[in-house]
Amino acid sequence: MSELISGVDALRALADGKEVQYWSENDPSIQMRWTTMTGHFWDQYNLGYFLNEKTAFKFRLKPRTVKLEIEVPAPFQPKVGDIYFIVHPAFKSGYTCNTFDDTEKHKEFVKYGAWRTVEDIKIVVEQLRKLKEHSK
Repeated sequence: MSELISGVDALRALADGKEVQYWSENDPSIQMRWTTMTGHFWDQYNLGYFLNEKTAFKFRLKPRTVKLEIEVPAPFQPKVGDIYFIVHPAFKSGYTCNTFDDTEKHKEFVKYGAWRTVEDIKIVVEQLRKLKEHSK
């Protein structure tokens, strides 16, 4: 669950143009789910929902999501002795390479994917950077 905010903070966020969601176990009309507040239904919200300390309503900022629709080369599972490339933020290039051995360290390195060639990892890094740009 996303971090809860107070009713007052929810009102501030709405005034700032942010998307706010509410939840109430006591309101069967919303069927115990997060509901996004929309401007064309302002008359349905009672100020007490936001300001009453004992309100049954909980508030949060609507979680932001990014739909992942990227095409990248398929990763592979390296075997002992294979050279592999992985995404690595500590390098300016965004990736690094290594030779796989059967240690826990290398198993951890490849758990999010490993690629066989520098060309493949460059495509992966490029797509991830584009994804970051789209989420701004």
